[in-house]
Amino acid sequence: VPQGAKAMTPSQIRAARFLMRCQYATPAEIGYAVAEDRARRPGGMKAQGAGRLGGMIARQMVELGLVEFATRKREGYPAYRISPAGRAAINKL
Repeated sequence: VPQGAKAMTPSQIRAARFLMRCQYATPAEIGYAVAEDRARRPGGMKAQGAGRLGGMIARQMVELGLVEFATRKREGYPAYRISPAGRAAINKL
């Protein structure tokens, strides 16, 4: 059962807003979107770190019902997309 926008962390809100702008995203793309300030620093965030961060946030959001798996769209490689409940939660903010 989706808990809505009130239960979302700031990182989850940034991830959901990013996912609303694309058909689907990889864990690394989500991680870079969430950690945009860290990723832009000299030496920034590496792809592995971005993937771990994005994957962790996406899995949490799947449990909340705000994000869905979109792996089939990437031939079996990890991908996520915003769910209708996630879209509704962000639109309420």
